[in-house]
Amino acid sequence: MNRPVSDRWKIVHNHYTNIKLQYHLTSSDILRQLGCQQPNIVYLEYLSDNGINREPSTKQGTVGRKFYDILIPGMKKVDWEPSTACYSDKLRELNIDMGYLYITVDTINETSFNATPDIIVDLNLDEGPALNKEQLTIMFTIDNVIPNIVEMEYTKHL
Repeated sequence: MNRPVSDRWKIVHNHYTNIKLQYHLTSSDILRQLGCQQPNIVYLEYLSDNGINREPSTKQGTVGRKFYDILIPGMKKVDWEPSTACYSDKLRELNIDMGYLYITVDTINETSFNATPDIIVDLNLDEGPALNKEQLTIMFTIDNVIPNIVEMEYTKHL
């Protein structure tokens, strides 16, 4: 059973959602600009669209509290810089937002901001459908950057 989400979390989440929209930033951009150089996947999940329904814990010593300690002081920030998110940053967030949890994608050979990324895709067939290269290319095209799928793997455990 999910516990109800506090008004405090709704305010914090909505604030950062508005920052993302207003300044065209990713969650990774926001976290980096707030001093978190390697954004934790859990932090990205909290800031995702569905994160509004998943309030971080405020108990001392938890990941949620650490996250709150980054976000709350950052609510006063007004000098947001342009996005520096690369394809792999956007890919992590796409996987969270779209619920592609049965697909593992590794970005390789990403050398510059606008370079065509090479990716390796591993599909867990226990969790989702078998997709072909064309379908995956469409799914993982982000901001008109079309990835080059260099390898596809299919995993089935059952």
